[in-house]
Amino acid sequence: MANTPNTERLFSGFFPCGIVYADRHNEVAGDYKRLGFLSYSTLILDIEPDCPASLQTQIEKDAATFQARRGESQAIAGNMVITLGLAKCKLTPFCLTETLEIIEHPTKGTIPACARCQTRPAC
Repeated sequence: MANTPNTERLFSGFFPCGIVYADRHNEVAGDYKRLGFLSYSTLILDIEPDCPASLQTQIEKDAATFQARRGESQAIAGNMVITLGLAKCKLTPFCLTETLEIIEHPTKGTIPACARCQTRPAC
């Protein structure tokens, strides 16, 4: 990330399950305030509801670089290597948006990509 006031404020931590985005200027229980999380396995970005808009934009931009690398290897935790986006979304058998599209789809034939994790067929 470029060295700007927001990037100096934004912390990105590479942890075993994903990337934690946090605010260096705010602490909660002795740690940086969590703003978002990007799962390595699903590449779904979860943003906290109280994340400042200026930081959310920066988080989304950074997360998009990882989301664009689905299927590629990523070194984490020293010598550990994972494959980005290897798992399908496990939230529900079908995402709500996708379920509605399947039910309301006029031809009931083509299943669109999952609205949350962009996998085909539906997760």
